[in-house]
Amino acid sequence: MMRLAPYTSSRPFVTPLMVKEYVYCPAIPWIQWNYGVEPEPTPSMEEGSGAKVPRLSEVADEVGLPEPRRFELFIVDRVHGISGRVDAVGGSCRRGFGVLEYKAFPRRRVRHFRAQLLVYMLMVNTVLGPVRKGHLVVGDRHLVIEATEEVLGEAEQLVEATKRVIHRPDPPPVHVVEAKCSYCLLRKVCPVRSGVYA
Repeated sequence: MMRLAPYTSSRPFVTPLMVKEYVYCPAIPWIQWNYGVEPEPTPSMEEGSGAKVPRLSEVADEVGLPEPRRFELFIVDRVHGISGRVDAVGGSCRRGFGVLEYKAFPRRRVRHFRAQLLVYMLMVNTVLGPVRKGHLVVGDRHLVIEATEEVLGEAEQLVEATKRVIHRPDPPPVHVVEAKCSYCLLRKVCPVRSGVYA
């Protein structure tokens, strides 16, 4: 089941979720942007979201996110043309900020979640003030990322790469991996997988 994507009304902005999907498979943000659809959340996605919100404060304590903390903070970064809701931000301009991205259930692959966190770090660094660290918690795994110039530069490159992909007239070339595609909720409308653009 598909539904209209919520960001179609705010066309100038790319979201960190789109960057995450770009890293997983570049065809996904292209489909979302150009077809204006996103998949309906599955029961496990809704369960994960329900498990996430009450745990955010607890996870922030576990990773040592500085005080004061703000949860589910929506940020618009007009400099980079990105907007999204950060799970948690802690700290201040004077002492620097920490950013938390939390996934309730364990996953084997986390590279795309790392990309999502990097973009949140870039947004906070641009809009609120200097970021010191980012924390990615996926199940019981905890990855700490120092906010170096290289890391923030990588985030900028990911945002720009995502923008280039979504503005292509045709979907990006993608190496179809059936094991990966079988998990994709957009596989039924994917022009790459269906061979329309093969």
